[in-house]
Amino acid sequence: MENLGLRINVPCWERTLIHPATVTVLLAVICLGLHHSALSGGWRFDDGAHLYFAALYSPWQYFFVPEIMREQSWAHITPWNAFFYEIGLPFFGLNPAGHYVHLLLVLWLTSVATFFLLRLWLTSLLALMGAVLFLAMPATGAIGQMLMTGHYAYGLLFSVLTFYFFARGVRENKINFSLLSAGFYALACWSKELYVPIIGILILWPESNWKARFSHLWPTLFVAFLYTIFRLLVLHGIGGYGNPPLTGTLSVSDILAGLFSNLFGREWNGGVIVVYLCLLILLAIVRQKQRFNLLFLLGSIVVVFIPIIAMLQRGFADAISPRLLLLAGWSLAVLMAWLTSSSRLHTMTLMMVAAVFVFSQQKITVQVAKTAKVMEEQSRFLLEEKEGSVLLPLNFGGLHYLESIRKANILMGRDNPPIFLQDEEELIDLGEKAGSEVYQFNDQCQCIQLMGQERYRDHVDRFRSRLAAGTDQFLSIFLEIQDQGVRKLLRWKFSGAEGDLNLYIREYDALSLPPSGELIFGLDITGPAKEDLQVYVHLASPEGWIARSPLLTINPVITNQVSWNGKSAVEWSRQKQEK
Repeated sequence: MENLGLRINVPCWERTLIHPATVTVLLAVICLGLHHSALSGGWRFDDGAHLYFAALYSPWQYFFVPEIMREQSWAHITPWNAFFYEIGLPFFGLNPAGHYVHLLLVLWLTSVATFFLLRLWLTSLLALMGAVLFLAMPATGAIGQMLMTGHYAYGLLFSVLTFYFFARGVRENKINFSLLSAGFYALACWSKELYVPIIGILILWPESNWKARFSHLWPTLFVAFLYTIFRLLVLHGIGGYGNPPLTGTLSVSDILAGLFSNLFGREWNGGVIVVYLCLLILLAIVRQKQRFNLLFLLGSIVVVFIPIIAMLQRGFADAISPRLLLLAGWSLAVLMAWLTSSSRLHTMTLMMVAAVFVFSQQKITVQVAKTAKVMEEQSRFLLEEKEGSVLLPLNFGGLHYLESIRKANILMGRDNPPIFLQDEEELIDLGEKAGSEVYQFNDQCQCIQLMGQERYRDHVDRFRSRLAAGTDQFLSIFLEIQDQGVRKLLRWKFSGAEGDLNLYIREYDALSLPPSGELIFGLDITGPAKEDLQVYVHLASPEGWIARSPLLTINPVITNQVSWNGKSAVEWSRQKQEK
């Protein structure tokens, strides 16, 4: 509860503003105001795979059956990922708007919990500003745009409640609060591995003495022990993943630059925030030494970044990377509120800081929505278009996600939803009727449109012309799968003329690859199917011609390899597959 001494001489308007009921409503308004654009979002990124998984299995299976848990994620224990969709399916079905309401509800509850946590030490006004800063963080904006990060949001909510009840338990010497804290910590661990190390924050908790803290810490330590044993058994090891980018290893400066821009803000915004934070730290050292615990601060930084170190080597080039900084963003918001003087003038400066964060946040939300647009429209087509319609996926990317959307649609009760094509040959085989049956994404209207006869002929003629121009081009292909248990390793080496190389996996995705390299993957719900895969290599020259290999077969489950050398396979010979 708030220190009553901090409420002396508080004006009437401020008492009204900082009343818990008013704060709860105000935070709801701010959350909706900042993140309302998510309500018009569709199924994005991994949503199709998780929807299908949630529709296929029961919570009991993906919370406690190791084989099913590994099918959800080969690298982590994240049952709350599927459970987020499970909660919404009975109410919203395959209408994404309701699921986004659910996500924003979790972010709002996290801001409310943050207010009550900070209110244990700070004035209610400062606590409110800390909660507002969390809602304004760039990472919070990214999370609000991606349903597949619902478990990140829930994990943070559970973590804040872990801190709150632990603080109450230590302060009031009530073991019931400590048991509640341990329970919420277990839920946080079940949500995302990002929150497992927060027990380190409890160990370094800057209140009371070590003996008193430990008397309330043992339930959480017991949970951490059980989680560790269970994780080792389920994942056959510690788990985790983190590949460097396929174009090569990033330098430390590149990684730090990406971290800086996604945590503090991009361009001038980030510089303003860092300068302000440095001033806060200096003022805290000079004026408020009793509130500046260096050991706790440094320890918390380590705890926050340890789980994402492996992922940081991939950088922040894609739109979804800021999701990794949700806990870091929340910690930064709390730190800035904690270090700010309780004077109203200083508190009000946080409003300007929040405005700077919002500026960066809106850029990130626009980027996420823009990146997801094609997947959104293609998924909507497969869910809503009439039977017999056919989708030509843009560049044949994300085919496994499209197939998951179709399967989820069938499990939810629809018969014979639209189908999609897996390569150019299937489009050619449809012949002239493709003009009246096939739809594709149109970049100009950012929507799905009927292909039409004229565009069909132009598309096929252009493809055949480019393929014919590369007839004499030589390609050398080597692919190898190494079975390393739950983890698989793909190695490849391609050679040929200069150009863009793509590995097309007809049952999975299109991968843009360098001439040689390796990639770690697993056979979970977002990975390739546990069956023979048909693959081919496609080389696009800057001069306009294309060359390709024939269809090759490789099995992602076992150690095996496939190789081919020769001139471009202009004609394919294959057995037709039905969806």
